[in-house]
Amino acid sequence: MSNNQLQISLVPKTTKRKTRKKNARRNKRPNNAPRVSTRVAFDSTVPLPAMRFKTNLNSSNRASNRPSHSLKEAICAITDPFCPLARGAKWPDGNGGETLTMQLRSHLTVPTLSSGGNISILSCNLPYALNAAGSYAAGSYTLGAAYLDATGGTGTNFTTYANEYRITTAGVIIRSTLPALTAQGYIILSRMTQMIAPSTVVPAGLTTGTDVVTHPLRAGLEVPFTFRTVGSDAHMFYAQNTTTTTIANWDALKIEIVGAPASTTAVVDIEVVYNIEFTLPATQQGLSQFIRPDVPFNPQLTAASTRLANAAAGPVYDSVEKLSEKFMAMASEAIVKGAVSFMAGG
Repeated sequence: MSNNQLQISLVPKTTKRKTRKKNARRNKRPNNAPRVSTRVAFDSTVPLPAMRFKTNLNSSNRASNRPSHSLKEAICAITDPFCPLARGAKWPDGNGGETLTMQLRSHLTVPTLSSGGNISILSCNLPYALNAAGSYAAGSYTLGAAYLDATGGTGTNFTTYANEYRITTAGVIIRSTLPALTAQGYIILSRMTQMIAPSTVVPAGLTTGTDVVTHPLRAGLEVPFTFRTVGSDAHMFYAQNTTTTTIANWDALKIEIVGAPASTTAVVDIEVVYNIEFTLPATQQGLSQFIRPDVPFNPQLTAASTRLANAAAGPVYDSVEKLSEKFMAMASEAIVKGAVSFMAGG
């Protein structure tokens, strides 16, 4: 017998079985019939056939979800300004080949006037993106005569090295700095279609605009806000603005404090985040060695991300974490539905 064969032999067995009581089988084997048993002679030198095992579902899911996970990260980077991946992200329209990236991040403190209130307005016109009330009289605030730098210490590099710029994502986090025992009043957040001109008189308590939300000035208050694009030119490159000029390509946020402790140095802390791309002036071309390759043009991603950002934006979340969760949930929905149906709202 060859070593590569299995031997099967039929051996008769003459042992009688004991009679079973009340056996009603039709094909009953006679008591004296021989029993046939099967014996397999196994040769350990013969290799066993290859066997297939089911892959672990978790590892399979991880492998199959990698593209979706990467796509969610790509959407997160260009929609959520507080996403870690937003820092250094480029807008995927194929026009960022000669740009560097930067995140402008700073903290602004808002005091109260003698009325116990104040108004601050923030835009996406850089670096002078802030206007604050200079005085209060007869139930109205008068804004300052010039826009203020909202970029803080990070703005120095921006004004020095940036020629033209565009914003990828931008947002604000408003936090109350009042202690629990003295916290009083409330804050009104209003989304404006554009920046208000300097020296404008603004009535107190005005709730015009879109996405108007009121929050009590309690201890620990944290409200995130993301800016929306206005029109189709928001992702074009623009020169830096001056203390009196503005460009209406992104909306603005009006922050009004009402009924807080009067003449208090710091009632609210405003953290501003601008993720930008910028081109280099002729005097700084030596920095071109740090330019990263441009991201490929992806019209479906840009369209879906713009729609997602505009749908999820708004001062209606209790924390940055909840806002980020909303962005990721909508990104997952966009991936499941597909970019075309998602853009159509289907």
